[in-house]
Amino acid sequence: MFDSLAAVMSAYPLPSYLLIVAASLVIMLKSADLAVSGISDYAKRLGVSDYLIGTVVIAIASSMPELMSSVTGQEAGESGIVFGTILGSNIVELTLVLGAIAFAGKKIRFESKVIEQTEYHVVVLAMLPFILMIDGVISRIDGLILVSAYFGYLFILWRKEGEAGRMKKDVKYNTLRRDILIFLGCTAALILSSRWLVFSSIGIAQIMNVSPFLVALVVIGITASLPDISVGVRSALSGHQDLGIGNIIGSNFTKALFFLGVLALIEPLRFPFQSIILLALFTLACTALVIWFMKKKLLTWKNGVLLYAVYILFLVMMWFFGNGIGIN
Repeated sequence: MFDSLAAVMSAYPLPSYLLIVAASLVIMLKSADLAVSGISDYAKRLGVSDYLIGTVVIAIASSMPELMSSVTGQEAGESGIVFGTILGSNIVELTLVLGAIAFAGKKIRFESKVIEQTEYHVVVLAMLPFILMIDGVISRIDGLILVSAYFGYLFILWRKEGEAGRMKKDVKYNTLRRDILIFLGCTAALILSSRWLVFSSIGIAQIMNVSPFLVALVVIGITASLPDISVGVRSALSGHQDLGIGNIIGSNFTKALFFLGVLALIEPLRFPFQSIILLALFTLACTALVIWFMKKKLLTWKNGVLLYAVYILFLVMMWFFGNGIGIN
């Protein structure tokens, strides 16, 4: 049977990849729906806000496709794949994913006080990888700094949550077991379906003769972020918008700080800083937009239009001015 499937894929690669993409999307959307439900119940029973749960647990789970792609790129000696996947997908998170939440919710109000209290930490940490990249390399020491910054941010979030008096200390395990099992099952489905989606998308890009960095920046960046889009949309529709926002910020830090830091600890990453100046500028601009929305405590569909326009501008600018990164 497997030989027959391999023969069909060999004879019709593009339709086969498209079919895998469609099947992966169906699994991903259903898994995201169940994950939001299970993790929201978990948050309520534990007394932790949706924002913190989204920032830590869902963010790590939904960022696994980017980690897998980055590890593959590092093993192949393609630093462009690593930076394109991690930093490119972060811009997708700040524009397309947040924009999708805005469209789904139409008019969303932020409720978490933790968001307001940590907004300036978000700006500093978002730019930290680019600051460390100025010399053209992320060394093992830089990697240690990134990983330390990630856990430092989690500590700040946890402390702020405790100060808000929301944390419960007497939650019985039996009441959480079902939610934990549902979440773990959905996480496994998200990771597997995302893996199929990412590698099928890479196959499609190779058939179309697209450069590796563009694959990482656009194809992997968008497809690997689909779990976050589905989680964000379902969160907004179910009234748990803080979970979706937390997932966006958490995913950014998980990839740019934790994953990039761990990869650098394994082997230093080299990449000319001038090649990713545009990435740095757009990351700063997108982060500033998110902070602006946080200050207003309001996100509307008009903001969603703005975010999508920013992403389109990003693609155009990267295509025409992305010197030295293999796009042209």
